Amino acid sequence: MKEAYARLAFELQGKGFNVVPDVTADLPSDPSALAIIDDSLSKAEASLHLVGDKHGFAPEGLDPIVNLQLAQAREKATQAADHDGQAFRRIIWAPKVLVAPGASTGPVAERDPLLALERCDAQIATDKVDGNILSKFVEFVFQYLAETAPRPAGKAPVGEEMELYLDYHMADEDYAATIAKVLLDGPVKIQFPVPETEAGARRYNDELMAKCDAVVVYWGKASEVWLRFEAARLKEPALEGKHRSLIAGPPAAPHKNADMLRLIFREGPFDKVVLVEKGPPTREILAELAPDGREAKS
Repeated sequence: MKEAYARLAFELQGKGFNVVPDVTADLPSDPSALAIIDDSLSKAEASLHLVGDKHGFAPEGLDPIVNLQLAQAREKATQAADHDGQAFRRIIWAPKVLVAPGASTGPVAERDPLLALERCDAQIATDKVDGNILSKFVEFVFQYLAETAPRPAGKAPVGEEMELYLDYHMADEDYAATIAKVLLDGPVKIQFPVPETEAGARRYNDELMAKCDAVVVYWGKASEVWLRFEAARLKEPALEGKHRSLIAGPPAAPHKNADMLRLIFREGPFDKVVLVEKGPPTREILAELAPDGREAKS
């Protein structure tokens, strides 16, 4: 996996990411390898693991290096999930097709990526396991890191506009435009979805949503099925830490009342729910959506 490791490491560095441990130095074959691995993991926001056909060398008195790094990263990911809630994940490349070193053709074997991981370490819920070709995996890594880059939780830096994604069904475009006009009267930059009738629109919208500081979902003429589907989207890891609100507006519907909405979404993902029974939203109503207590400018 050396060629794949070198390509991935230097492409990450080329895009401004810090890569640990030092990509130009080999890990030692004595017990100090464990300290280097743990020190590197303590500085990392994610760990990348390339799982080939073999387990690599074994430092003196320790497990093979591939198994050792996976195990130590698994321990950090488990502790983060259990204690401080920080989003640390293992990203694992276990290609379905292995090619002999230096060979341009001729697959050595085809395998199940999950079984390949199982040979080295246990899988946990937060793992991202990919079995695609290397170029696709590199693309996947960059997309994941861009989506999960640390951002302020629900507010923009001081002196900057908060970037807000306004999520709505195309049937509610007119009402969404009214919401946007009211919100634009405050320190907010609105991002709108593109119609999902176009090829690639869903992926574009997901990436745009992930880059924003906050998300507001408007539910008006759309079906309740649409609303629940959008609510499920907001539980994706890329949206963790963002302020997520729901505006339920006209027309009336069986579940479109404060009590039912609280019951339906009692386990999230919305931080705030605002009910507009009739007419357009007012500045006072939408001020309730501000994640840090700011009100729209009068």
